[in-house]
Amino acid sequence: MVFHEKLKTLRLNAKLNQKKLAEKLNVASTTYNGYEHGRREPDFETLKRIANFFDCSIDYLLDNSPEKKVAVGYDDSLGNEELAKRIKLRRESLNMTQDELSEFLNVRKELIIDFENGNVLPSVNRLKNLSVILRTTADYLIGNSNDPSIYNKLFLGRLKDIMIKEGITKDILAKKIMVNHETINKYLDGVLAPDTETIKRMAKALNTTADYLVGLNDNNNPNEIVMLEDWIEVEDGTDIKKIPASAIRDFLNKVSKKSDK
Repeated sequence: MVFHEKLKTLRLNAKLNQKKLAEKLNVASTTYNGYEHGRREPDFETLKRIANFFDCSIDYLLDNSPEKKVAVGYDDSLGNEELAKRIKLRRESLNMTQDELSEFLNVRKELIIDFENGNVLPSVNRLKNLSVILRTTADYLIGNSNDPSIYNKLFLGRLKDIMIKEGITKDILAKKIMVNHETINKYLDGVLAPDTETIKRMAKALNTTADYLVGLNDNNNPNEIVMLEDWIEVEDGTDIKKIPASAIRDFLNKVSKKSDK
């Protein structure tokens, strides 16, 4: 469920109309209406207020977690500089380069630099993808939590599921991805997040994609082209335009069919 659908569901369950909830969140009714219809995205402070109002985590709002965890009270003094710092810290803790992060996010490296310098704020959708790629929670990145160690449960579920289906034991996987027995146990227990190169080796060993393992898409076929977001940003002269990922896929399919003839 995408953010605007989750938001609408929470509002209806609370038996509030849009105007009333907009008042409680201190935003204009037209602005809130844009949130629910997917035309606008809340800024990070509003996202925090939404989480606190519904007593849930930001990760639940972004569908990063199926559990409606109680949100940790956030520190109002934490600004956008903290988000920039935490993105950089998590990337470096995973031995991930800016080039690798830009490749995962399907954006230009310059945008990653802007994120880490605090010059540009990621969209809500990119915040979701950043938390998944950096194996942490959106709540941590945005300053709603100070615990970076809890990362996406989807990764662990998919990793264990494929291991069972492929008949790959912990010892076999450890050997294939070149880590010791203690390290593989930490990965599977969720107390240690593998770095980028290890994720890539895991994907190769399990005949899947790194994007599928970390939860960026639901396609586990390593031979197919997949996009990381519902909307892809492309440069048009001096402007940045958003194009539906489905349109990109359709174009690639047409090109592929023509080349087959």
